[in-house]
Amino acid sequence: MGGAANATDPLSVGWHADLSIVLGTVVLVGWYGWAMRRLSVDERPTQRQVLYFAGAIVAVVVALASPLHDLGEQYLFTAHMAQHLLLTLAMPPLLLASLTPGMVRPLLQPDWLFRLVRWVTRPFPAFVACNVVFTIAHLPNLYDLTLRNHNVHIVEHLLFMGTAIVLWWPLLSPLPELPRISYALQLLYIFLQVLPGSLVGGLITNTQTPIYAFYAAAPRIVDLTPVQDQQLGAIVMWVGGGTFWLIAFTVVFFIWARQDAAEERRRNLVLVIPAEPHGRR
Repeated sequence: MGGAANATDPLSVGWHADLSIVLGTVVLVGWYGWAMRRLSVDERPTQRQVLYFAGAIVAVVVALASPLHDLGEQYLFTAHMAQHLLLTLAMPPLLLASLTPGMVRPLLQPDWLFRLVRWVTRPFPAFVACNVVFTIAHLPNLYDLTLRNHNVHIVEHLLFMGTAIVLWWPLLSPLPELPRISYALQLLYIFLQVLPGSLVGGLITNTQTPIYAFYAAAPRIVDLTPVQDQQLGAIVMWVGGGTFWLIAFTVVFFIWARQDAAEERRRNLVLVIPAEPHGRR
């Protein structure tokens, strides 16, 4: 992508098949099918997990190959923020939820790679890695560079997806050897995740001048000024991301509460079952 479209350019929005997206999708789908077939029936993903995988692929395709892609990368900061939410909040949890231990273990060989992944997917490194990438990516000069250089933009999207998978790992790890954190820590982890998006989104929302030269020069295809588009996009990042994490917080809380209730019922059942008389067979 050479730069922002000017006001005389025709509106160019539609579905497209960039080679990097096609290859990446084909490789991921092919790997999933191969990894699933090589496992025994008991180790294969369930139908629900296959649906999760399909959802992850749909999220990527909508983000990177639908009209949303062209809107975000040529005209609207708001559309670009929606694209990033799909890549970081929709695709990663669906992908992790679709995997089984037998599908993941072969990917973590040799031992040094397993040790590296074990360290990176701990809560603190995972949180820092994803949010540092997220924050730096919104610096004006770097942000404009990704929109003007297609290869840099591909690298940015790969970093977003990769670090987002790492971020989600402590919550949805499919591998017992790299276990999920406790429910109490999950709630704290999710709560803290709201803060970076709120900080960056809040700063952009309250800026009264265009931050990104690319969007300031882009054609006005909707009735929004560059500043209004910038503020709306920041609200999508801030409120949309915050709402998503609030939903995740609520889901984890109720799962924890349900498991605690089930444990309490089991303990009570053990207490009320009368012991058999001594010597009875």
